[in-house]
Amino acid sequence: MTDTGCAPGVCEDDSVARCGGGTKAGGICLQDSECPGGGTCAVPIRPCPICNPGTGKCNGGPNNGLACTPADSASLGDAYPTTHDCPPPPEKFLGTLPISFRLTTGTATHVAVDLPNQTNVYCGFCRHPVTLAYAKGRCSGGANDGNPCLIDLECPSGSCSSTQGVPCSGCSGGVNDGVACGSDADCPGGTCPLPGNAACREICSGGTNAGAVCEVPTCGPGGTCPAGTCTGGPTPGVLCCTGGGRCLGGYTSCQQNTAGSFGQVSKTVEATGKGAGPGGDHLKHDATLVSVFCIPPTLRNEVDAAASLPGPGLVSLSGRAQLLTKP
Repeated sequence: MTDTGCAPGVCEDDSVARCGGGTKAGGICLQDSECPGGGTCAVPIRPCPICNPGTGKCNGGPNNGLACTPADSASLGDAYPTTHDCPPPPEKFLGTLPISFRLTTGTATHVAVDLPNQTNVYCGFCRHPVTLAYAKGRCSGGANDGNPCLIDLECPSGSCSSTQGVPCSGCSGGVNDGVACGSDADCPGGTCPLPGNAACREICSGGTNAGAVCEVPTCGPGGTCPAGTCTGGPTPGVLCCTGGGRCLGGYTSCQQNTAGSFGQVSKTVEATGKGAGPGGDHLKHDATLVSVFCIPPTLRNEVDAAASLPGPGLVSLSGRAQLLTKP
């Protein structure tokens, strides 16, 4: 690409080695010695537009060539410096992830539960047990109204409304508030308002029990559905569709992307914060806010696979607090 393709900015060849950090950050180089001030010479990897520290303007993105202020993002290495002044192209936007931070200076804890289709689950979402696809939302109207879906075809006479995934039955109150549950036993100090994974149930279409509730798309190897409940197979006793009926959607399994947390087999995620104290001395005191939470799926396979979403998340925010006597 030429400079004309980047008007009003300039086109930088990302195959050319440049200084990362130091007093010549962004400058062309051949070796580290040409990057004074502690910089290193390498071919940059820049997934996002940067704020060129030499020109003070955005390189790339919709704000290309506009004035910007570099952010404190040196830890990104070659991708530095990014800034909110230089956003990526809008066509690269994947969407927002609704995450509820419950910040505390005390201890935040989530305890995993064991469910029929997966153990060590913190953040379960309604998922198809065979295709492993996650429901994107719930049907609005029609025979499958209110139940999980991915496409409109799973909502006869209705439509599929996106809600960034469909959380499974979750604890209400207690130390496991919001964590997936199968019964009240999974919710110390709280309750499981929809036991038995009722949040992921669907409706039978066709067959001899059309309109009945179903909990599995099939009864699995060795299983049959003679009278509305599975006989034999891996899921005996659960609700199913008879006479060739289809469990609409079929997102009846409660799972997260990978069992456990952060790539590890685990049963508990815990973070402990630190309070700043009474503040009566009017001095600055260190404090730490923490939160343990669930991250929903993006519903983009490449992103969810790489980031292992849905799954648990943890954040720790350090700062200083001071009680002032005057504004």
